[in-house]
Amino acid sequence: LVSADRNPNTNGVKLVLGLGDPGGGLDRVKSGIEQGRIKALLCLQENLVEDGGFSPELLGKLDFLLATHPLANPTTGIADVVLPACTVFERWDIGEWYNVGAGYVHHMYSMNNHRVIALQHKAIEPLGESKSDYDIFLSIAEKLDMGALYSEGGTSEYDWCKRIFDS
Repeated sequence: LVSADRNPNTNGVKLVLGLGDPGGGLDRVKSGIEQGRIKALLCLQENLVEDGGFSPELLGKLDFLLATHPLANPTTGIADVVLPACTVFERWDIGEWYNVGAGYVHHMYSMNNHRVIALQHKAIEPLGESKSDYDIFLSIAEKLDMGALYSEGGTSEYDWCKRIFDS
């Protein structure tokens, strides 16, 4: 059994959020850089060159490019600043799956009607100087004297994930 829907995430965003073209904003970002309206960009755990269709020449027109990623890639290679982001194994997070496995799905076929939300436990501490997205944003917010606002009065990454998970 093979689904005819080759873009289930994109089509899910269209249906759930009512967005006509979920990736359409990238073209506006590219245009903004080309026209000089966008001067700086923060790229979070994405590879804009290989996955987003941004050329190195286009990104080179920015005054400032900050990238976070656990691995070196073409985007981090041209960024002005690279902040080492940790992997999914090194942070607390909330995960969602729709393939719930044997006992729920006959012969392990995929189903989109059994959604499971899970609190993803941190398996190990971040390696080297890497940080979670939460900690990266908290550090930036603290430099802007907005740390208490961002952290909601001092919650940790775990506390934030647990609050969202429990809600």
